[in-house]
Amino acid sequence: MTRRYTIVDAAKVVLTDADKAMTPQDILETIRSRALYEFKAKDPLGVLRSQIRRHTATGQAARSSTAVFELIGKDTYRLLS
Repeated sequence: MTRRYTIVDAAKVVLTDADKAMTPQDILETIRSRALYEFKAKDPLGVLRSQIRRHTATGQAARSSTAVFELIGKDTYRLLS
């Protein structure tokens, strides 16, 4: 049985396995190549980028239970340590 991931979970798997920071474009390409999530949206990159931003630590959100990612450069993210 194939594991079904959410968009955020798929991005977490990609970043964990890569063990490096990545851009949303790179994350999307890896999600697709590994078939971790099937995007049905017309703009899958926009959807992924939105989910990453929603779960990125910023200010007080850094302590939020929804914070998973950390922005470390222009449009480059890694898992929150």
